[in-house]
Amino acid sequence: MDILRNIVHIICFIVLMVTADVVWTNIKGYYAERKFKICAVYFAGGIMIFFLLLGLSTAANTYFR
Repeated sequence: MDILRNIVHIICFIVLMVTADVVWTNIKGYYAERKFKICAVYFAGGIMIFFLLLGLSTAANTYFR
């Protein structure tokens, strides 16, 4: 079961890195255009994805013990 738990952690990490890159790129672009509301929405969405992945990782730790 440790293999499945590690696979879930690896997938969560990859998704987190891709999400962080997309959010950061979009925030930089919209900040340069002075569209601060859209920056806040992208930042909030990134935080939401982070907590979703954190919950998934925690569930994998609990389930695959």
